[in-house]
Amino acid sequence: MRSYELYVFDFDGTLANSEESLYPVFTQGFKAIGRECSPEEVGIYMHISLLQTLELAKIEGDDQKKFIEAIIATLDSEESLSLIRLFDDTAPVLRQLKAQGKKLAVASNNVTAHIKKVLEKFGIESYFDVYVGSDSVAHTKPAPDMILKACHDLNVPISETIYIGDSLQDAETARAAKAAEALIDRHKEHEDFVGKRIFSLFELLS
Repeated sequence: MRSYELYVFDFDGTLANSEESLYPVFTQGFKAIGRECSPEEVGIYMHISLLQTLELAKIEGDDQKKFIEAIIATLDSEESLSLIRLFDDTAPVLRQLKAQGKKLAVASNNVTAHIKKVLEKFGIESYFDVYVGSDSVAHTKPAPDMILKACHDLNVPISETIYIGDSLQDAETARAAKAAEALIDRHKEHEDFVGKRIFSLFELLS
């Protein structure tokens, strides 16, 4: 794979294995409005913003405020944080990219403060030059805003930028921004994907 000046990473499912941790988060969110959610639904919600979740789950009126408040309150709880794991390739690949002088950013539909808190827990927050969460832009993924903001803040042209994510929405976001894309497919779930597909972050170094 060719080298880029800026490597922009998705967070959930790309840098951190957070699906298990998000189950209690969404459980509490739906409990606050008298509903339940399944692990399969969590697997969908973890890849989209809270506003997209509200729309998809048809949460309306006063329930929206209750749901969001419960989500935010649980997101940084000890129970949730204790269940998050970095993927084995995350830290070594970030370390090598920084050693090569690359610029790194996170662009995620998750909340900026939560992303920083998790990466601080694992001691890798300093690898990133810019954090762009859902609270940092007017339009979340699949709009290109997050990637474009990272490029603007770091003064890097889009032609020298690659976005790495684990969902089809991430690939759509990269294409909307006209950045290079790399879909990390650790479990080989996207066999029909037409585009650059990798199975480990280590492939970014080759």
